[in-house]
Amino acid sequence: MALWLICSEYCSVTKREKGLLYLTTILLILLVVRPTFSAPTPQKEEKGFIYKAERVSIAPVVDGYLDDPAWKKAKPEKLQWNFSKKQPWNQLVDFDGLFASVWHSDSLYIAVKLEDNYLIPNKKKDVLKQDHLEIHLDFNKVGKESDQSQYLIATGNQQVKQKSPLETLAAWGNNYKSFEFRLSLPSKPSVGDEIHFGIFYHDFDGNDKFHQTVGWSETSTDRLAKLAFTKTITVDANQKAVQWGRIKSLY
Repeated sequence: MALWLICSEYCSVTKREKGLLYLTTILLILLVVRPTFSAPTPQKEEKGFIYKAERVSIAPVVDGYLDDPAWKKAKPEKLQWNFSKKQPWNQLVDFDGLFASVWHSDSLYIAVKLEDNYLIPNKKKDVLKQDHLEIHLDFNKVGKESDQSQYLIATGNQQVKQKSPLETLAAWGNNYKSFEFRLSLPSKPSVGDEIHFGIFYHDFDGNDKFHQTVGWSETSTDRLAKLAFTKTITVDANQKAVQWGRIKSLY
């Protein structure tokens, strides 16, 4: 009935008024038949860091020198996040570093290449009071740092401080500017398997006082990212820009 009265009035008004009345009628209809559902709210995806370790046919020799064919297939990534100040690392004159990882059979290999403007390896008993690497490999995927997944290696020292029962091997080469690490895995992984992973360099610059911690991944809940076991990696143009030979030279 209401719509019929509107149409009757529509026939006796001016052209301009007809237009306004037409729009009003459309709005009334839309209000009556409006849908009861709403569009889904887009979910913001958290930025994730996953390093893809490629399977190699020949395992690298752990001698501290990155001249094995396996490392030519690996994808280097920069140690790029300042965990001390929670911002991107931009003091390349102080420290600059790359890492990469591959796997073969039941072993995981990690290589590091670094430049440190104040690098004097010392023999202190406490690895936490000198320049050192910190590697986390968590197969239980807890997602937070744990001393059960932690491997600490002082610069220039072949010994690995760990609580994990897994077998390790470490070696430094090239005046402590390159490093290789092997971990015997609890079981042979399958392509697509993932573990929680983190790698950091602690820079002390000549004293016992903590200076800086530089790592790879920036995460919001903890400092561990992920490592995936892959078969073959297709390297894109951006990844090709980061190569072992492109690290900043300070010497």
